[in-house]
Amino acid sequence: MNNHITFYFCGTGRVHTRSKYVGKKKLDTCSGYIFDQVNKIRLKSSINRSTLGPVITIDGCDIGKWNNFGLTAHGTGERAKEALKYIRAYVQSLPRGEILKINAIGHSRGCISALKLVEYIARERDNLSNKVSIVLDLKDAVPGDLNWSSNIGTSVAKRVSDMSSYTFVRKAYMTFTDQNGRTSVNSTGFQPIMPKFSEATTVEVDSIIGNHGAFAEKYKEYPGAYELINANTIELILEHAGVNDPEIFDTLKKTQLSAYKEMLAKKVRHRYSHVTDRVFHYGGKLSSTGYKKPASLNTKHRKLQKSCGVKIENEQVALELFAPEYYSYFESLSLLSDGESWASPICDVVDNMAGATFLKTLQAVFRDSSYYPKLGNPKDTLTPDIARNILAALTRENLYNPRYQVSTLQSYANNIERCLRKISIRSHGIINEAGGRDKVFFKEKKEDESFNKDVKKYQKNRARRYAMYQ
Repeated sequence: MNNHITFYFCGTGRVHTRSKYVGKKKLDTCSGYIFDQVNKIRLKSSINRSTLGPVITIDGCDIGKWNNFGLTAHGTGERAKEALKYIRAYVQSLPRGEILKINAIGHSRGCISALKLVEYIARERDNLSNKVSIVLDLKDAVPGDLNWSSNIGTSVAKRVSDMSSYTFVRKAYMTFTDQNGRTSVNSTGFQPIMPKFSEATTVEVDSIIGNHGAFAEKYKEYPGAYELINANTIELILEHAGVNDPEIFDTLKKTQLSAYKEMLAKKVRHRYSHVTDRVFHYGGKLSSTGYKKPASLNTKHRKLQKSCGVKIENEQVALELFAPEYYSYFESLSLLSDGESWASPICDVVDNMAGATFLKTLQAVFRDSSYYPKLGNPKDTLTPDIARNILAALTRENLYNPRYQVSTLQSYANNIERCLRKISIRSHGIINEAGGRDKVFFKEKKEDESFNKDVKKYQKNRARRYAMYQ
């Protein structure tokens, strides 16, 4: 018996291709595609057939006895418990000491089922969490909470927002769309969530040009979306299972690059349309940057281009992601396309700090107490993590300042180390500093005085240096 298993949790009102509800409910064709692809790959002569385990697809909530018309996340837990039964049986059949590798894929509220599955595994007796390794593939995770209410439906979002205690989650791959398929980008019930994970978990974030339903079926309006999200999922499954076939991975990379290129072409082609930020729970958001000719769709696309030797004309991206408030300053900076390159220098600087530095309190480092709530209390002792967060906050403040260099970063570190000068971080509300609406200024209005005022206001309010204004 193999030591790998994949679960696919469909979204609200969706059923997988072998469901008894087919014809009565909306199909999730991605579930069938993934099921067929994994079985096809398993038959390849170069693959050990015992490496890849079964793919188990599960209907979404609002189906059958859990029908609630999509008003709550009721039924997501039952789906997770259904998967848990398979896991218990699998673990018992494995040789002693062998780890069960689990890929938990979810779309929409199916992501909540995947996250609840992690919770249930952690609570299981017999140390089940020590016997598994999980890779999460969360596609536009939507708890369904009502934006206008602080009481109705918020319990689910709060419950799954912090997954930082679950160290057996090996990787979390989160993908978000820039639209949601409704009349308003931030319509009630479609506010995505971006959970916080453990330091032991590798977190990757991707974004596509498409709507919420593009994760479940092919949309001609959003070319490339269906191909990309399925290629990403197959890649995650194969990596976790330990499949090593260069030919398969090379094909997947080509598919990913082609899909990103199609989506990017659509973004540039429709750049004159108004694009509003997609707001997340707890302060995060996905923004259109307003670049006129971005070289990459997002940070993930840019990394893929570089790994494949694609010539990149510039470092601009079309979509930018800002982390929720409960992410640390360092984590938030690392997610930004212009900020990720600072992660390594910040770590190097902190690693080279003298040990005596970490005997100081925050009160000795800061001129004011404005950052204490997120970093700790004034009398708390400085730690390497806090030092990284301080330097990340300062870097985020100066991210678009061309004079800010690694040497500047080192001078801030020296101030922390020697307390020669207390630090003051002027910037507050980091998440709201960049992004926003891609405002359009038509040529025929260029002589209009009010139009010129709008241009100046737009330039002033945008943190991005190369924001588009026509």
